[in-house]
Amino acid sequence: IFEALDKVPNAAESCCGFFASQRPHIPADFTDRFVQITNDSFGIVEDLSTAVKGFFHPKGKVASIREHVKAVGVKETLVDGQEWDLTVAIFEAPNLDLAQKMHLKRALDRIVHIPDRAEDAAEMLSVVAMKSVL
Repeated sequence: IFEALDKVPNAAESCCGFFASQRPHIPADFTDRFVQITNDSFGIVEDLSTAVKGFFHPKGKVASIREHVKAVGVKETLVDGQEWDLTVAIFEAPNLDLAQKMHLKRALDRIVHIPDRAEDAAEMLSVVAMKSVL
C-alpha cells in the first residue's frame, strides 16, 4: 500500500519537473481548461489523504474510507472526461502544428497521471481496509 501511495507524489513531482524543464507554451484558448484539469487532478489528493487518515486513525471507519475512495474514483472519471475533451480540442486546433499538439498532449498526460495513480492507491487502500476488518 505504501508503494502505491508513494506513486502519487512521484507523479506530481514528475509533472512539476516536466513543466519546469520543458515549459510548454499553452495557448490562451487552452489555458482555462489546463488550469481546471490541473486543479481537479491535484484536488483528488485531498480525498485520498482523508481516506488514508481514516485507515490509520481511528480504526474501523471502513464506511468513511469507502466514501473517500469512491470520491477519488468519481473525480478521476471526471478528469478522464476532461482529458478526452481537451485532447480532441488540441488535435483539432488549426493554428497549432503537430509538434505543438504533441507537446501539449504530453503535458496533459503528465497532469492526468496524478489522478490515475491516486485512484490506484485508493483502490488498494480500500481492499486493505476491508481485509483488516474481516
